[in-house]
Amino acid sequence: MSNIQTVGFVTTGLPKKAKVPYAGKEKSKKKLPVPAPKPAQRAASAARKPTADPKKEGVPVALQVQNRTPLTPEQKHNVDAIMAKAATDSRESKQAALRKAQHEVKAAKAKEQRVAKKEKAAAVAAGKTTAMPLSGKAALRALANKAAKEHPITQVPPKKNGKPSPDAKTQPERRAAVKAMLAKKPAKPAFDPATVITVLSKENPKKRSAAVRFARYKTGMSVGDYIKACTKAGDTEAYVNACIRWDSDHGFIRLGAAKAAAARSKVEVKRSR
Repeated sequence: MSNIQTVGFVTTGLPKKAKVPYAGKEKSKKKLPVPAPKPAQRAASAARKPTADPKKEGVPVALQVQNRTPLTPEQKHNVDAIMAKAATDSRESKQAALRKAQHEVKAAKAKEQRVAKKEKAAAVAAGKTTAMPLSGKAALRALANKAAKEHPITQVPPKKNGKPSPDAKTQPERRAAVKAMLAKKPAKPAFDPATVITVLSKENPKKRSAAVRFARYKTGMSVGDYIKACTKAGDTEAYVNACIRWDSDHGFIRLGAAKAAAARSKVEVKRSR
């Protein structure tokens, strides 16, 4: 029989397929020799080996131009896109774009002005300046005149009570109405200059300029003397008469005839003694 033996279900004596060791994974402590590179690998490594340029001393050899690896077309496209985006997002590029837009607007406006100037010169030469459109106040005046012609101003309609509105009357009619109103209400006559004034108020009831005017009252003084004193101070005669009437109506002073006032004053003087 052959040398194959069977022990239970395990067969022994069969040849095993051995694994081929490789460099760095040897089972034994002895390392296998590394195979020499092929000629193509030698040429590629020699081409990739950086060369030092003596003129660029101080620059690392790997960063020198002759040792740089050129970009592929795809890499170059990506780099160009990134640089363009950074340029558009920068502050200087935005300002440049704004200045460009302003120059364009200014150039368009200047062009319009030149065209308008040429049209005006041509219209002046042809004698058609009257057909040019109006502007400013002249245009507003023309619109107002046109509206006045198309819609003439009519009389203001009367109010609900039947009486016409004051705006419906002309200026002479208004003056006549004012004169009629004043004629219905006659003015109060002025005081007799011989009328004697008697001061009833013990204290001056007025303030400021009115107090100064009231202080000019003296018992036994005539109205004429009081009016003269006030007019010298700058008041009008009509205003002084109104003040006398006011003070008399409110009981600050009393007005009476010359004889009666003189008699009263004598009695008051005797009582005071």
